[in-house]
Amino acid sequence: MRTILIQVRGGCAPAASERATELGAATLSWWRGHGGDGADVDLLSVSVPNESVGDLLTALEDYGPIEASLPATGSFAFEPPRAEPPRELVDVTPRSPVEIFLAGQQSAGSWSGFLLYAAAAGVVVWIGLYTETIYLLTAAMLLAPFAGPAMNTAIAISSGDRYLLKHSVLRYVVGVSVTAVSCAVLTLLVGQHRISDLTSEVMSVSSVAVLLPIAAGVAGANHLVQSEHSSLVSGAAVGMLVAASLAPPTGGLGIAVALGRWDLVGPAVFQVALQLAGITLTAALIFRLYGLTPGRGRFEHGHRGLLPVALTGLSLALGALLVVQFVTTTSLQTTSLAQTATEIAADVVHDEPGVLLLEVSSATPSEVVPGPRRLLLDVAVEVAPGSSVTDLSALERTLEARVRAAVDDELAGVGAAVDVTAYPAREGVEVS
Repeated sequence: MRTILIQVRGGCAPAASERATELGAATLSWWRGHGGDGADVDLLSVSVPNESVGDLLTALEDYGPIEASLPATGSFAFEPPRAEPPRELVDVTPRSPVEIFLAGQQSAGSWSGFLLYAAAAGVVVWIGLYTETIYLLTAAMLLAPFAGPAMNTAIAISSGDRYLLKHSVLRYVVGVSVTAVSCAVLTLLVGQHRISDLTSEVMSVSSVAVLLPIAAGVAGANHLVQSEHSSLVSGAAVGMLVAASLAPPTGGLGIAVALGRWDLVGPAVFQVALQLAGITLTAALIFRLYGLTPGRGRFEHGHRGLLPVALTGLSLALGALLVVQFVTTTSLQTTSLAQTATEIAADVVHDEPGVLLLEVSSATPSEVVPGPRRLLLDVAVEVAPGSSVTDLSALERTLEARVRAAVDDELAGVGAAVDVTAYPAREGVEVS
């Protein structure tokens, strides 16, 4: 429920109250007074379901000009004592489109705080990448102010508001740029000369990377749409999910540019572009699904052509990015290639008689290596009890050659550097 204070022309309160009742008002009272210009006005206090807020404001414009105060929090409307709570008390319907739109416009204000948070997020993400401290990346995700511009861009597209779209896209670009520049400046100031292993991992792209922005867009939009009493997920958690897809690659981008690692700049730019397109597209679709569209309610000013044009453009951009990832290069699938190489190595060891697999791990080198894309494979095996294998060095060489050949056969354009460590059999251990 939402409790709204609405000022209408003097003498219009009875008719306005009747109209509010028709729209499902749970509690309603009104009183007469004087406006700032001395004219007679009526002030109504109305509690209506979330979904009726926009319809109520539109309906009462007949008794205006109206002025309304709409708190951003919900309210409980009931008349005690009652044997059971009324239906309105458990109103968890989605927010009205007008409320979503107004909240978006309100959050598109201050630049100073936005820039400070973007710079602070850049500092924290740089420290995390430089010192290889993962929990600092989590802190940077909490600080990064990317969720606001992301959701406002989607709101602008869905409602057809070109001004809000320009403002939100500008904040998008500025926020990402400030975070990246902060990391680049810190890299140059401390004299960093090489990419850390954690930075290299952050810049690696998976074949399922597109799922993260889709999930972030759905979660972010759904959080803004749902009533606060029907959501078990905090706004900070949702904002962190959006920032998780943007803050680390943005920081890595700044570091890569500062060090001249152009081989990593491409994957970083790809990740940022993929996240922006995916989040905006999915969030705009969610808002459209819940009725935030030009020509409805208080969005008559919205341009109807903006939504289809923007959705088409975002879809084409997302499709083009996926084509680049899967068709033209393997540098944008490094994480998936490493996972595949790990499975190949495990299969080779399992096919080797008398040998037990202890562990297999893979990674991409942080340094630039000429030739095909490298993968580092570390395999640990143990001789099975009762096996006839006695020469551990020969076993290591054999498995290294077989794993390398299997990776070369199944992963074109990838060169595997394989290191196998063999351990002798443990006496008295039975293998089931």
